[in-house]
Amino acid sequence: MVVIECGSVLHVEIAGFGFGNSILMMMRNRRKIMKLIFNVRVHHALGRTFSTNVEIGKQNISLYTSHGSARSLHLEALRDHDRIVAEMVQELRQIDGVDHIFVEPYEVAIYLKEKDSFGRRTLWNEKIDQIVKKAFQARYDELHPRKRLVIETYPNDRLRGFATNFEISNTRYETFQRPLRISSLEYLRKVGIDGGGEFVRIVMQIPGVTQVSIQPYEARVEIANAFSWTELDDNHMSIVDNVVEAFKKVFGNNIAISNK
Repeated sequence: MVVIECGSVLHVEIAGFGFGNSILMMMRNRRKIMKLIFNVRVHHALGRTFSTNVEIGKQNISLYTSHGSARSLHLEALRDHDRIVAEMVQELRQIDGVDHIFVEPYEVAIYLKEKDSFGRRTLWNEKIDQIVKKAFQARYDELHPRKRLVIETYPNDRLRGFATNFEISNTRYETFQRPLRISSLEYLRKVGIDGGGEFVRIVMQIPGVTQVSIQPYEARVEIANAFSWTELDDNHMSIVDNVVEAFKKVFGNNIAISNK
């Protein structure tokens, strides 16, 4: 048997079996698999369909209309799908003129109203394309994690550790307590205003969190006695879920999560 790799198609020649030149086996190579596909199909001036090779929707088909507020649609999409789709739907709903948003496993279709809220003829907003592409990229990053986050438990159940294989702080060790003060800003900047400092700021806004300690490859979070790590909030998220979401928001969606 002779194996010849040609681009994204694998040719396998089997001697003595009379199959002619070769048998084509439809196997993508790794370079092909690792590439995100973003296709746009224009139906007319007020409608486009975006397709991809990563599963974006968690249901067969979902419809979100302009009758709901951005917040209510966010919660609805969060229940139907997940955070990535929910944030996309919320951002799209905030664009004047967006009427219908269809979400399928590998497609998102957007249709505009004929007139915007000021009675003017609606024109396509290229920001729509950017929002959908950002969601596709977030899903791709989620499915192809290059970073790792390990959640650790301790004898003191008020504490959880979040260890990483990527740097989250510019300083050796810092501790922040609730509430953050004006004097905390200096230390947040030292940790990293767009990195660890922003992470600390987001986590300290989670109800129940009383303290965050951070060093280059680990963060430790402490909660108050009356709170539970697993109790769900109004968005059906636990405190652990919200801390993980803070990591993804600041450091990217391509993080593989595990428990120690």
